[in-house]
Amino acid sequence: MSYKYEERIVAFIDILGFANIIKASVNSQEQLDKIASALTYIHRYFNLVRVDYEDPSTLQLSQFSDSIVISVSMKDSSEMLAIFKHLKMIQINLLYQGILLRGGITKGKLIHTDNLLLGPGMINAYNLESKCAMHPRIVIDPKVLWQFARVNGQKQLERLKDFHYENSFATEEDGLAYIDYFNDVDEYLEYGGGVHAYFSGLCRIVAKYIDSEDISIKVKYLWMREKIKKSEYYTKYKTTYKGIISNRNKKPKV
Repeated sequence: MSYKYEERIVAFIDILGFANIIKASVNSQEQLDKIASALTYIHRYFNLVRVDYEDPSTLQLSQFSDSIVISVSMKDSSEMLAIFKHLKMIQINLLYQGILLRGGITKGKLIHTDNLLLGPGMINAYNLESKCAMHPRIVIDPKVLWQFARVNGQKQLERLKDFHYENSFATEEDGLAYIDYFNDVDEYLEYGGGVHAYFSGLCRIVAKYIDSEDISIKVKYLWMREKIKKSEYYTKYKTTYKGIISNRNKKPKV
C-alpha cells in the first residue's frame, strides 16, 4: 500500500498535572473519575462533531495518555477555523472539572487516520506546545493565521487572520495568538451556573496554585491571573475575584 502525506492543521494538546492526577487516582475514586470523565468528554464531543462532516476523515482525533492530537483537512477554511471553536469548547468545559489544557496548533504534512498518525506536522505541533505554550493555553502558530483561506481546495484572497471565528482566539501583546477561554464564553458553557460560576472557577484555580513554591507552576497561574483581570467579566465580578483571591490562605474557623 502506498501512503501519502496531506496538508493538515494539527493541534497537539496535553493535560496539565496529568501525572499527579494519575498518581492520586490509584487511591482516589474521585480523581480516577475526574480524568476518565475528561478524556471521555473529549472523545464524545469530537465524535459528535465528525457526524456533521460529509467526509469524517476531515477531522481526526487520537489520544494516548495525556496527549491528544486533533487534525483537520486544509481543503476548506470554514472547517479549519472551526477547530478553534471546538478547542475553546473543550477547554472551557473541562475547566469546570478543574482540568487545564496546554497545546499548540500548527500546520504541516500528516497522515492521520483512525489507525495511523505520523508526519512532521505532529512533530511541529508538539514542539510548539512544549517550547512556546508555557502557560495553560493553546497557542496558534502564526503561519496558520497567515494561511490563505481555501474553498474546495482553491486559494482565496483572504488570510485566516482576517477571520475572528466566533471570538474563539485572542492575540498576546507579542503577537502570539491563543485559544481565548477568558472572554466570550457564554455560548460555550454546557454546565449550569452561567458566566459567574465559570469566572469563579477560574479564580479558584488561580487562588489554589498562585502561591506555589515551584516557580514553574507559579508563573502559569500568574499569567492566568493577569488574563482574568483583563477579561471582559472582571469589572462585573471584581468583588468575586477579590473575595476568592484574598481568602486563599485563610484557614476555616473551627
